[in-house]
Amino acid sequence: MTCPADRSQAKPSPAELDFSAVSWEKSPSSGDNDNCVEFGVIGDLLAVRDSKRPRAGPARLELAPL
Repeated sequence: MTCPADRSQAKPSPAELDFSAVSWEKSPSSGDNDNCVEFGVIGDLLAVRDSKRPRAGPARLELAPL
């Protein structure tokens, strides 16, 4: 599924999206400890996940400011 260009549409469910091609990056706010948050962009959505549980998928999905 591609992400809608029209921001008035509802966000898709994470289950509807393919995150296999997302390049996940560690948040600079995570510091050097093991409590890391990762983020990745898919279309015009920003996904956030717990780096300890990557298979659980994103914990949050928001429209990314463009």
